[in-house]
Amino acid sequence: MNTATLHAARGLLRGIGWPVLQASAYAAAVITLYRWTDGAWIRLPASLLVLLGGALAITLGFKLARSSERFAELQRLQAAITAASRSWNALAHAALDGAPAVQQLHQRHLAWRAALRYQLRFDEQWEQRRHDRNRSLEYGLSYQAPEKPTLLRHTLARHVGAGEQVRIMAAESPGSEVLALQGEALEALLTADQLHPAAFLQLHGLLHELQRLQAQAERMKAPPDARAQSLAEGVLLGLFALLLPLGLLDAMGPLVLFDDHIIGALACWIIVPLSALLVAAFLGLAWAAQGSDRPFDATE
Repeated sequence: MNTATLHAARGLLRGIGWPVLQASAYAAAVITLYRWTDGAWIRLPASLLVLLGGALAITLGFKLARSSERFAELQRLQAAITAASRSWNALAHAALDGAPAVQQLHQRHLAWRAALRYQLRFDEQWEQRRHDRNRSLEYGLSYQAPEKPTLLRHTLARHVGAGEQVRIMAAESPGSEVLALQGEALEALLTADQLHPAAFLQLHGLLHELQRLQAQAERMKAPPDARAQSLAEGVLLGLFALLLPLGLLDAMGPLVLFDDHIIGALACWIIVPLSALLVAAFLGLAWAAQGSDRPFDATE
């Protein structure tokens, strides 16, 4: 088992462990109440539970399929950005033939990669707070994402000057601002006769390609209804977990009401691990499908 698999398994256990324990405790409380009282009033028609579970499974299944599709699209996008970056560096080096401006263009391109990563992973304040909370739980309280504003400022300081850094940090779209600075640098080189017009056109075309790739990444960032959909799924999962022991009592009624006291007790208490298993299965499916909400978090 490789490190990535172990990391995913630990993340899954951290994500669903506490809710599964809560569901087990709730199911045990329901069974205890059923055993101590005349529990006929506790039962719920099993058909209602089947309908709710089927609707939840279909919803999470479609979301998981969409998550896989978005992740595959993200991999293609990352490959395109890598190819465009290599083309930019190679063409800039060939066009300027070792001039000092080559290093500036290279470093500014690295600044664009960092700014784009920050822009894609953090937009609204609620997203940043949620990301910080989840990663702190996963990696420890000392965790800080590389794209947090303070660390982004330090990253930009390694690649661009103070004036450009201020412009990038103040811009609404840091990535677009870096590309605008690249365009201004190319125009300055063309005006100073340090760049051939044909090379200028090629580099400018690569800038347009990078801008197109950035727009495509921003489109993938998050669906507009992500919060509402996550809330609806959470409500359905909670309702399913609440009704699950009641529906299982009805489904296992013939065994629960069996004349043999031992068999009846076993049929009752087996509902607790069954409830935990079913809740864990649905939570695991929801955990695997959550990448469709934040596809760029999966690339960390």
